[in-house]
Amino acid sequence: MPTLLSIWNRRRSTVRCGSDLRRKTRHLRSSTAPQGTHAHEVIDHPDFWPGGANSPLIDERNKNGQPTGRKLTAAIYLDGFTYDRLVGQGKYDAETRLRWLARQPDHHRIADFRPQPYEQLVKVLREMGHERDARIIAKARQDAERKARWHRNWPQQPFRAIGAQLERFFLGVLAGYGYGSKRLIGLLLLIWLLGGIVYDAAERQGLMAPTNPIVFNDPKLKEPCGGLGQRWTACDKLPKEHTAFGPWFYSADVVTPIVSFGLERDWAPVYSPPCGMEPEKCSATLPQGSVLRLDNAKVLALPWTFPHGFLWWVYWLQVVLGWFFSALLVAVLSGVMKKD
Repeated sequence: MPTLLSIWNRRRSTVRCGSDLRRKTRHLRSSTAPQGTHAHEVIDHPDFWPGGANSPLIDERNKNGQPTGRKLTAAIYLDGFTYDRLVGQGKYDAETRLRWLARQPDHHRIADFRPQPYEQLVKVLREMGHERDARIIAKARQDAERKARWHRNWPQQPFRAIGAQLERFFLGVLAGYGYGSKRLIGLLLLIWLLGGIVYDAAERQGLMAPTNPIVFNDPKLKEPCGGLGQRWTACDKLPKEHTAFGPWFYSADVVTPIVSFGLERDWAPVYSPPCGMEPEKCSATLPQGSVLRLDNAKVLALPWTFPHGFLWWVYWLQVVLGWFFSALLVAVLSGVMKKD
């Protein structure tokens, strides 16, 4: 026989049943507490929730059952409630279930966070074959736990609170709590694309040069390849075994710490100090293996040039972000990052 589980006038009762737990009463007058109960099958719909689907507020009633005119917040106590299946005409999509979980009392969601309702729902949805909805609930569980840590610790323990927010950003926003592999791949592709655009423009301005000091300091190559108005990347006098420059492969080489195309080893951005048109004034300040480029954009008839040091900032930013996002991606794909 189906069993009705509810609370009237703020009196709690729990029923342990071996068949179905069906909650069919609409607009219950008080909180619902299936905690500590096990049900084989559950039918649930937002219309069954205390106060209805749109609001957790209910009318306060006196001993005679008459409204007092005041509103109370009704809660659904889910901690310890276990069930095997969600069945019938209920609504079991992830968005509705998140609203269901949000109806728990505040102290179960913040002061004394209870993960069991989330874990139980994830387990049941997976067993029913709703993997997408289970993933959404699993991510929401981890996010809710870190939100609770923030509220519990701020401002008494600011470092713990800030740590919880940093975890939410790095593990949640970037890695999707172990489910964000596509997001990380998309971020790596975006960094590769932006880097390729920058290196393509830099190559057109003659701001990429060989890193090999033998090639760079060869007097036969200095003027025809590295002189004013010339580009190392377009020089046909370079040794045939020297790797040809390609901005998109160079960007991929910088971003991906594992794969190497050889371009990052053989090419580097030019160091271009603001020396005006008098190189002798700053030649002593140039590091070994660097190239001095003076108004090369004007010589090459380009409308603009990169500011001093910009390319090196782009390069190192790509290196750091590439390593960081790649490490997160490996952690997600290998299962090192706990999902649930």
